[in-house]
Amino acid sequence: MVDFRERYDSDVERTRAAIDNKMAAVWTALPGVIQSVDVTKQSVSVQPALRGVFRDKAGKVQTADIPLLVDVPIVYPSGGGYTLTFPILPGDECLVVFSARCIDNWWLAGGVQDPADARAHDLSDGFAIVGPRSVPRVLPAVSPDTVQLRSDTGTMFVEIDTTAQTLTLKSPLQIVLDAPNTVLTGNLEVQNAGGAPKTALFNGTIKATQDVIAATVSVAHHQHTGVRSGDETSGTPTGGYS
Repeated sequence: MVDFRERYDSDVERTRAAIDNKMAAVWTALPGVIQSVDVTKQSVSVQPALRGVFRDKAGKVQTADIPLLVDVPIVYPSGGGYTLTFPILPGDECLVVFSARCIDNWWLAGGVQDPADARAHDLSDGFAIVGPRSVPRVLPAVSPDTVQLRSDTGTMFVEIDTTAQTLTLKSPLQIVLDAPNTVLTGNLEVQNAGGAPKTALFNGTIKATQDVIAATVSVAHHQHTGVRSGDETSGTPTGGYS
């Protein structure tokens, strides 16, 4: 493994060299690129996206890739019995934050544990926060005024707009509500794109505690034209109330 600490031959600079060498071994946080994902262990392998800098034996400054970070726990937003999960794919960017002490025993057993060894700020003890983006991967059309849970393309989102007091669900294909019972409070309006008429399909019985109006015709109170006695068929509804 490449030693990224600098070396100095001058006696005058040895003190500064000692400080620089110590700091070079202290890892705090690094951007990285996901290489592989283990969904079962909820961990990733990460290639640090910044190269380490070191001096060769001739004193020339060189750079080298930092070794692959393996078994890095994924940080999902979580708390109170709820967790936001999302797919993580090779090529996604992340921020790896390094623990001040060895995390091995904690990761395996949870709770409060003794550190497995005395290492500190080590490349072996990172946590992957997925989401930071370099300029080539910035999201298109980010809303500056609303909160969104969205696809990267922006074609699908859940949006909260406190100014308009509106919650919007957007999908290019369909929205599925999967529950034994669905309760809607307030008025319900079904429109096609641009407000054009759209058919609503119900695979079952429609029950209304009050009236149902079809165009101008009241189901509960409409009258018919051409009423005759016997078993003949009446005319069409007039739409009037009794």
